[in-house]
Amino acid sequence: MRILPTDLEKPDTRPILATVITATLLHLPNISVVAALLCVAMWSYHALSLRRPLPVPGLALKTVAGALLFLVAVLTNDGLTVEAFVSLLCLMIALKLFELRHRRDATIAVILCYFVIVSGMFFSDSLPATTYIVLAVLGNTAVLAHVQQPTLGLRPALRLAGDLALKALPLTLVLFLLFPRVQGGLWGRPSLIEAKSGFSEEIRFGAIARLAVDNEVAFRVEFDGPMPPPEQRYWRGIVLWEFDGESWRRGEGNRGGLALTSGGPTVGYTLTLEPHQRNWLFALDLPVRANLRGAWLNGDHSLQTWRPVTGRISYRGESRPRAQARAQTGPPTRGLQLPPAGNPRARELARSWQQARLSERELVERALGLLGSGDFRYTLEPGAADQAAEAVDRFLFDTRAGFCEHFAGSFAFLLRAAGVPVRLVGGYLGGRVNPLGGHLVVRQADAHVWCEVLLDGSWQRIDPTAAAAPRRLQATADELLDGGGTDSPFALLSFARLPAWLQPLANTWDLVDSRWNRWVMEYSFADQVQLLRLAGLNVGIGRGAAQALVVGAGLLAAGWFLLLALVRPRDRRADPVARDWRRFCTALARAGLKRRPHQGPISLLQTIRAERPDLADQAEAIIDLYVGLRYRGQDDEAARTTFHRAVRRFTPPPAAG
Repeated sequence: MRILPTDLEKPDTRPILATVITATLLHLPNISVVAALLCVAMWSYHALSLRRPLPVPGLALKTVAGALLFLVAVLTNDGLTVEAFVSLLCLMIALKLFELRHRRDATIAVILCYFVIVSGMFFSDSLPATTYIVLAVLGNTAVLAHVQQPTLGLRPALRLAGDLALKALPLTLVLFLLFPRVQGGLWGRPSLIEAKSGFSEEIRFGAIARLAVDNEVAFRVEFDGPMPPPEQRYWRGIVLWEFDGESWRRGEGNRGGLALTSGGPTVGYTLTLEPHQRNWLFALDLPVRANLRGAWLNGDHSLQTWRPVTGRISYRGESRPRAQARAQTGPPTRGLQLPPAGNPRARELARSWQQARLSERELVERALGLLGSGDFRYTLEPGAADQAAEAVDRFLFDTRAGFCEHFAGSFAFLLRAAGVPVRLVGGYLGGRVNPLGGHLVVRQADAHVWCEVLLDGSWQRIDPTAAAAPRRLQATADELLDGGGTDSPFALLSFARLPAWLQPLANTWDLVDSRWNRWVMEYSFADQVQLLRLAGLNVGIGRGAAQALVVGAGLLAAGWFLLLALVRPRDRRADPVARDWRRFCTALARAGLKRRPHQGPISLLQTIRAERPDLADQAEAIIDLYVGLRYRGQDDEAARTTFHRAVRRFTPPPAAG
C-alpha cells in the first residue's frame, strides 16, 4: 500500500457536514424559522453535491451571501441579541461548507463547530441538553482528529476523543467543585430564553386557560413531614388588587405588617423553583417565612424577591395552611376599587343584592350560589367570554363557560360592586406526587386563581371555581377536564393521561431530573464554602472564601497537570511501538535524515523521498506499518511484531560524503 500525501490534503467533507448538522441541531428551537430553513437548505445542497456535481459559489457570491445572512440573523431577532449572534454563527458555518478545498478549511470549520456546540449552554442546562452537548463535543473532537489524520478510522478517532475527555474529567470536577460560582447552574449563568412564568403582572380572561395546556414543571416541593391534603395545596404567588375593566393587576404598596389568625400547625418544606423571569416567588398558602436572601413577605403575604428569578433556585419555606391573614388597619378601600363604568348587568345584579340588605356573608353565599347553580361550565374554551369589552357580563349572562380566572374575576367583581372587599390571588393548585422521590411536582397546567374576601376582619380564602367544579380541589385541571367530557384537545396529550405502564418511567425521569437540578444545577457558592468546611477549612462566605477556592482550584489543577507530565513520558517508554519508532528515527539520523520535532510520519516520508530516494521504499513500508498501528486501528500483536522486525532490519548506510 502506497501512502499518497496529496490525497490526504483533500478533506472528506461527509464527517464535517455531519458534525456541522449535529452542532446546529441543538439551536433549531432557539434561532428563527427563516435562519433554520436557510441552514437546512445549505446542508441539503452540500449533501446533494456529494452525489452529483453542482455549481460551487465563488468568492463574490459567498461575500454577498454572508452579508445577507447577517441581515437575516439581525432582522429575524430583536437586534444584536445573543440569539442573533448564535443564528449568525449557525448560518456562517453552513456557508463555510462551500469552501472546504484544503485541510486547513476543514480544520477551521470543525473548530468553529465547538463554538456552536458550546453556545447551547446559554439556552439550556437540562440533563438532556447537557448530555447532547457532551456527546457532540466528543464527536466533534473525533472528526477533528480525522481531519488532521485522514487515515484514522472512526473508531480510533472516537477512542482518542474519549481518552482525552477522561483525562480532562478530573480537572473539570475540580473546577466545578472549587472554582467560585457567581450564579447557579452548571455553567454559572442564567438562561437566556425567557421561561414561562405562569403569570405576568396582570391576569385577563383566558390567560390561565392558555397555561393549562402547558405541562412544563413550575416547581417541585419536598415536605419536612406529612404532605398537606389536596384541598390545602394552594400555592400563593401574586395578589391582584386593581381592576380596570379588562385585566387585574398587582398594583403598588403591598408592604406592610403581617398578622395571622391562629389556625393549625406550621408546615415546613423546600421548594425548587424553575426560572420565570419575574420578581415573585411561590409558597404554600399562607406563608409565614421564607429562607432566601433578598426575599421578603409583603403585607398581603405575597413572597417577593429584589431581582427576577432568572435561574433555578431552592429555598426553605414555612406556611400555615389553615391560617387567615388579618386585615391591616384603615378602611379597606383598596379591595373595593372598580372602574367607573362597564359590565352594567353585573353591576345591576350586585346592586339588587345590596338593596336587599344582605350581610357580607350572605352576599358571598349568593354569589357562590349563582356560580354553582349548574348553568356554568368549567372549560378551556370559553369563546366570547374572553372578549375584553363587558367580559364579566358576557361570562355571567351569556356564555357561562370559563376557566378559573373567569369564575374568580366575575365573583370578585360582583362582591366589589356589592360593597364587599375582595382581592384575587394567582398561583397554583394541587400538584402530582412522585412516589419514587416522595416530592410534589407542580406544573404550569396546575395554574389557578382564587379569591380572598375580607370577612370579620380577616382575609378568608374562597375559591369560586370550586362552586362550579368541586372536584378541582382534589384533581388537577387536566384530569378534571378530561373526566368532565370537555372538548379540549389537550386532555389527550396531558401528563395525567399517560398509560399506566408509562407512569413509572415518567416518575423515574422526573426523579432523575430533580436530582440533577438539586446536585448539579443548584450547586452554589454557599455549597462550595460548606465543602471547604467539611474538608476542615472554616472560611466564611466572602472575599476570603473566594480566594481560598481560587487558590485551591489552582493548586489541584497544577498538581493534575504535573501528574500528567510525569506519567506521559513513562508510558511512552513502556510502549514497544514508540520504542521501535524512536529506534527507526535514530537509524535515519545516522543516515543523515534527522527528524524535526514537528514532523509527523507522512512529512518524514516526504523528506526521505526528497533526500534519500534509495531508502524510500523500505522507509515507506515501515511508516505504513506505524500509521496503521497508531492511526488506522490496526493495533494487534501480529502488526506490532511485523513492525518490530521491519525496524530491526532497517540498517541504512550513512550519507555519502
